[in-house]
Amino acid sequence: MNRWQRGWQCTLASFRIARDVPSIVGFSLIALLAQAGIDASYIFGVAGGTHVFDGTESHTLFALIPVYLIGTICSTFSAAAVVALADLHLRGEPVSVPTALSRVATHAPALLGWSLLTGTVGLIIRAIEQRLSFAGRIIAALVGVIWTLASLMVVPVIMLERTGPFSGLRRSSALFRQRWGESVVSDLGQGLVIFALSLPVLLLACFGFVGGITSGIVTLVIAFIVLAAVSSALSAILSLVLYRYVVDGVVLDGFSESNLQNAFRPRRSWRDSSERYDYN
Repeated sequence: MNRWQRGWQCTLASFRIARDVPSIVGFSLIALLAQAGIDASYIFGVAGGTHVFDGTESHTLFALIPVYLIGTICSTFSAAAVVALADLHLRGEPVSVPTALSRVATHAPALLGWSLLTGTVGLIIRAIEQRLSFAGRIIAALVGVIWTLASLMVVPVIMLERTGPFSGLRRSSALFRQRWGESVVSDLGQGLVIFALSLPVLLLACFGFVGGITSGIVTLVIAFIVLAAVSSALSAILSLVLYRYVVDGVVLDGFSESNLQNAFRPRRSWRDSSERYDYN
C-alpha cells in the first residue's frame, strides 16, 4: 500500500470518529475563532496595526511572539479537548462535553507548560531559519521534523497518563522509538490527503467572488477556517489512535495494523539507495 492509500484510509477513519462526535470539530473551530480574535486584538490594539509587518523579519518575529504563543496555547488545549472527547467515544463511555472540559481543566497546568515549551522551540527553529539563511533552513527543517516526531503523542500522554510537559515529551519520544525506531520519516500521507480534499472546497468558495469582492473574501475565509478546524481535529484524533496502538496494542475500528505500523518508515541512507543498483 502506498502513502496516498494509507493516508486516505487513516483520514477517512479519523473523519468517521469526528462525524460520530460533532463537538470534536466544534472545539477546533472555537479554538481557531478565539485565536483569530485574540490575534487581531493584539495586532491592531497592542502592536499598533499592520506596521508591525513593515520591519525586518527578525523584528516582525519578535513583535509577534505573543501571537505565536497564544496560537500554540489555543491549538494545544483544542487538541486536548478533542483527545478527551475521542477517548470517551472510543472506549464506549458516554460522550459528554462537560466531562471532556473537566479532564482538560485537570491537566491545564501541564498543557499550558507544554504549549509554552513547544511554542518556544518553534520560535527558536524560526529564528535559526532566519539567521542562517540557506543553511538555517536546512537545519530548521531537520530539527522541525525531529521535534514533530518526538512530540507526536505528547497531548494524549499528558491527558491519559497525568504527566508534565517534559516527562510527557520524554514519554512520547520513548513510545515513538519503541514502535518505529529512531531514524524514520513519515509515510502516513494524511496531510497530503487533507490538502487534496481541500482544493475542491476552496475552488467552490472562489465562486463567492461572483457576488463581489467582499462576499468572495468572506466565503474563502469561512472555508479556510472550517478546513483548518477539521484538519486540526483529525490530527488530534490520529495522535490518540497512534498512542492507543503503541501503549495498548489496540487497533481501533476503521484502522488497520498495517497502516499504523507502516505510518513511519526507516529513513533510507545514501548507501541503502546505492545498494539497490548492481552495476557489476
